[in-house]
Amino acid sequence: MEPLGTDISGTTKYPYNGKFNGNGHTVRNLKIQSEEAGFFGALGNATVHDLSFDSTCTFTGNYAGALAARTSNAFQVEILNVHSAANVNGRDVTGGLIGVIDAQSQTIPSIRNCVVTGNVQSTVSSAGVYSAAGGIVGRVNAVVGAHAFFFFLCENRGNVTVTMKEA
Repeated sequence: MEPLGTDISGTTKYPYNGKFNGNGHTVRNLKIQSEEAGFFGALGNATVHDLSFDSTCTFTGNYAGALAARTSNAFQVEILNVHSAANVNGRDVTGGLIGVIDAQSQTIPSIRNCVVTGNVQSTVSSAGVYSAAGGIVGRVNAVVGAHAFFFFLCENRGNVTVTMKEA
């Protein structure tokens, strides 16, 4: 299965823009293996709230996160009450909820009241200068003058494991 927003070639060309209300539902038995692996391939101008992923979900890719592999110039991204027990496996950038955040603008994207209990595993090459892993977010890219990303009442209870392999 491919992430939401993925085109026929397997790349995420269409970041999700809009409001996604999970209504307290839990995603189960979802397995995504893709270059950009996540429920959404990418988030654009998006609000996502009240959604959970249970431990039967697995996301595997170069960029990987249970909710989204990445954000696309995250100038209006808001994530509220999202919980993940999913297993996330990546090769370049891996996060429990989001692989990589591109915070390139002057507004403040935010993640609030989110909990990750699933395991994050990343295998990086020694040549992978930009490789990263984290419990909530794998990496944040920000330009000079951009505001910081806002995390509030977020918690990672899962394991984050990084394995280095020779290039």
